[in-house]
Amino acid sequence: MLVLRLVGAGADVVHHGDQVTLRSHCGYLQKYPSSSFWHPQVTRLLPAVLLFDAAGLGLFCATGTLKALEHGLSPLHSVLLGVVTAVGGGILRDVLSGQIPSVLYDRQLYALPAMLGAAVMAVAYTADLHGGTVTAGAAVLATGLRVLAMRYGWRTPRPRGVPD
Repeated sequence: MLVLRLVGAGADVVHHGDQVTLRSHCGYLQKYPSSSFWHPQVTRLLPAVLLFDAAGLGLFCATGTLKALEHGLSPLHSVLLGVVTAVGGGILRDVLSGQIPSVLYDRQLYALPAMLGAAVMAVAYTADLHGGTVTAGAAVLATGLRVLAMRYGWRTPRPRGVPD
């Protein structure tokens, strides 16, 4: 039943953007006894979760871009679709956990590694370089940049005129 609630909440976010429905699903998750039981263990595993999130970011940006290119989209549109595919997973994770998506308020490098990996994938595909090695290389590039940004605290520059 919990999985069905999660899937329903994800469908609301993707298709409707209905915040009221999403809050009711998240309220259900907070009432569910196992979520409060597992909280300390999940918090302790946060570095591993972030590492898997970085790997997912890299894989989804590369495969999302590849699928778009294979279906005839232009390289620019394919890169945009690959970035949205990669970043959308992190946004969905944050929303389902009741947090504001970090990509909206934090300046950490999240969308930028996905954009770089997707761009490398599009350039390679345009140059007739195909195969699993190219896709894996683009995914590793995006994942590696995200991991390095987390490790060293790299941030994007602040826009001009925006105070700290």
